[in-house]
Amino acid sequence: MGKPLSREELRELASRLPYQRVKDSPTHPYYTDWRVLSAAESREYAERGVEPPLRPGLDPVAVLEPCKATLNGGTGVEVEELRPSGEPWRFPVEGRLDAVHGIRWCTGLRLVLDGGSAPVFLWGGNGYSGYHVEVRVKKPGSRLPIVTYTPVGGVTTATLLVEVEDGASLRMSTLNLGEGAVYFRRLVVLGNGSSLESGLSVLGGSMVHDREDVFLEGDGGKASTRAGLVSVSGEKIDSILNVVINGKDCEGSVRARGLVGGSGYLVSRGVARVNEAARNASAVFESYVTVLDEGGRGYSVPVLEVNTGDVREARHSTAVMAPPADAAFYLRQRGLSEREARFLLAMAVLEYGGVPEDLGVDSVELAAAALGV
Repeated sequence: MGKPLSREELRELASRLPYQRVKDSPTHPYYTDWRVLSAAESREYAERGVEPPLRPGLDPVAVLEPCKATLNGGTGVEVEELRPSGEPWRFPVEGRLDAVHGIRWCTGLRLVLDGGSAPVFLWGGNGYSGYHVEVRVKKPGSRLPIVTYTPVGGVTTATLLVEVEDGASLRMSTLNLGEGAVYFRRLVVLGNGSSLESGLSVLGGSMVHDREDVFLEGDGGKASTRAGLVSVSGEKIDSILNVVINGKDCEGSVRARGLVGGSGYLVSRGVARVNEAARNASAVFESYVTVLDEGGRGYSVPVLEVNTGDVREARHSTAVMAPPADAAFYLRQRGLSEREARFLLAMAVLEYGGVPEDLGVDSVELAAAALGV
């Protein structure tokens, strides 16, 4: 994670770093529209959080709003409020917005999971909202459902730092309901014999930059990420899913499914990396994006890096495609209209990571929210 940074160091980085140090590709300068997210630097703090029209059927352990936290606690869960202070910032700074967030976030939470479930809601407001959450997972069977929502016109930055101790396990379910401008980074570090199951459902907004980095630092760790991404007209998503394997006998996989409707914009990308010390490792990255309409733009950019000759499995696959003709024919033959077929596709994508079931969300309502119907 690098050395901790003081607030003075963060201010210096915010003044000189670009939003992104490396361009995404020679033909596409940036997949994220940083102009939209740059409002996080100067917007006034939102006065209160706005609840989404679609609310999960869970009792939250914590609800975070601009400069306000409501804590409820729970069995197998320790929870305390975390406030900005002069303490060093431990989260990696890789661009200007990371440094700005480190300075401006105003509501935080620290959790310890001893096999319990800790639903956390992050409600953005009509202004700037900044959140930071730290989690330590100590026992198997721990669960972390997270829901974020930012209304149109709002800007939210959020960071999540998770440390999974040796032998512990975590099921993390993330629902990013989009709408406004959202910058959400999650970093998960796994110890010896620990495991992570991560499911994501991400809806588009004015600009949603959703990133998850998983590091398998101990031996015998297992990490699996399954993501469903939906963006329709007027919305943008840049999804980045990375898994880095440093321990021996580890398994790391990323599988993403995306759907673009109308003139929507969706990027599904990331890296599966096996470093030199990671002997007998398995790394898999799959990314498939379906573009329903000619005006939509979809990109799929998975990268596989293997820095050792001792690997059990290393593969990646990708496609950006129109709906398969045989599938469309099959649905028409059973009396479904084009609108109904699109709805079913959106449901399938959003259910891919198991998030609606984990959060008590009706998949029909979630697909309707994603498609704006």
